[in-house]
Amino acid sequence: WEYFARAGGESLYFYGDDPALMRDYADCPNDDITPVGLYPPNGWGIHDVLHTLSELTGDWYDSDYYAVSPEVDPQGPARGEGRPVRGTCYWGMDESRVSDRGWVRAEERFEFTGFRLVADADVPKGRRTGESKRLEKRPGAR
Repeated sequence: WEYFARAGGESLYFYGDDPALMRDYADCPNDDITPVGLYPPNGWGIHDVLHTLSELTGDWYDSDYYAVSPEVDPQGPARGEGRPVRGTCYWGMDESRVSDRGWVRAEERFEFTGFRLVADADVPKGRRTGESKRLEKRPGAR
């Protein structure tokens, strides 16, 4: 999640390191849900990296996992106490850092928690707009 949010970079926030610029990139903090695409995208063109909803991720949460995980590209534990949530500024600026993470039990539901649909698209070079697009899973894609 952090890699996609930072568009491959290493910044503190998805747009850079200056918290004073937050209002230019997200409506934070705010307890109202803002319209999709209202603010500029990240470096890869992905909108709403940070917003008032938390994104439920597909990984499991385990409070001890990062003590024993690989430093590069940890894949997450095989099972855990719940699901991590990322990408919110619902509670304020401290939670808006890309590395911030929380978690919820899998059976819990909250009005400020959502999810993002993601797919790898293998579109051949030169494909014209309007042609059907077939989605394929690339080796190693999750």
